[in-house]
Amino acid sequence: KCIDSVLTQSYTDFELILVNDGSKDSSGDICDEYTRKDERIKAFHKKNGGVSTARNLGIEKAIGKYICFIDSDDWVDSSYLLHFSINIVKSKSIVVQGIQYDLWNKKTKSLFSYPNKDYINTPLNSAIVDNKLFHNGCPVAKLFDKNIILSENIRFKENISLNEDHLFVLEYYKFVDNIYLISTTNYHYCFDYFEVSLTKKKHSPKMLIEVSRRFLSLLPTLLEKHSVFDEKYISSLYTECGLKQIFYAIINSYTKNSHCISSIQRFSYAFEQRNLISTNFKPNTFILKVAKFFIINFNYKVNNIFFYILSKYLQFRKNTIKTIRKKLQ
Repeated sequence: KCIDSVLTQSYTDFELILVNDGSKDSSGDICDEYTRKDERIKAFHKKNGGVSTARNLGIEKAIGKYICFIDSDDWVDSSYLLHFSINIVKSKSIVVQGIQYDLWNKKTKSLFSYPNKDYINTPLNSAIVDNKLFHNGCPVAKLFDKNIILSENIRFKENISLNEDHLFVLEYYKFVDNIYLISTTNYHYCFDYFEVSLTKKKHSPKMLIEVSRRFLSLLPTLLEKHSVFDEKYISSLYTECGLKQIFYAIINSYTKNSHCISSIQRFSYAFEQRNLISTNFKPNTFILKVAKFFIINFNYKVNNIFFYILSKYLQFRKNTIKTIRKKLQ
């Protein structure tokens, strides 16, 4: 469905790169079959290395001036590429479309939507804040200038499997001078709450802390580059990109797959970022608000008890969802 949706595009001057990331089913054969049907399609086969290695290979093999991504379990409307093509004017740009959830019950929901508006040769802070652009870390439904990607050596981080796409998008924004927003929503993100996916995978504390460090290292430079000073927006961004991961790292450190993280390691990074948490962590859930209170008013024994109970509660909720999913199947 994904490939066929690309081949029905009203804009036809494109190349379609399919990366077979070491699949063990017939996916590779399907890719090769499509290359024989349409000369615009190229297939590359590699050992399994994860989504970042696959996307990076696609970047290296692409010959076009611009790049956009589509995940293999999603699909796009026939005007997806057309709306990108008619909005390319300036270099050092990004073009952004909306994204729609296609839910498991055949209903739809808007994930991201934007007005028709161009920000050309003008400060981009209003575009970023008004449309919460840095919150949208999906590499899909965006058109990237390949020259920026190559000249600035922007790649998906292959040693992390969480938020690597968001980090790629934010890194790209460091070199953007023009933004084009499109009101159309041509991208369909197929989302099943009951389906197991990498997005819902429970990540190790080490991975979460690494992702947090990368976000917290990148954001100050990015915000300064685009003169973003809106305190409410900055807090919202830090909450989602860097600080929330700290709390997930603590919670996940109580699980069996936490690689025996020590009690000192469990809280040391959170304590290191306590001032930033105090000023910029603005969670929208009661659980994380309480968790913030315990970190700010740190007491080792109390924190240890609270986060242990919290981890057990979340595990219970996860198991309950699994049970419901099995009964619905």
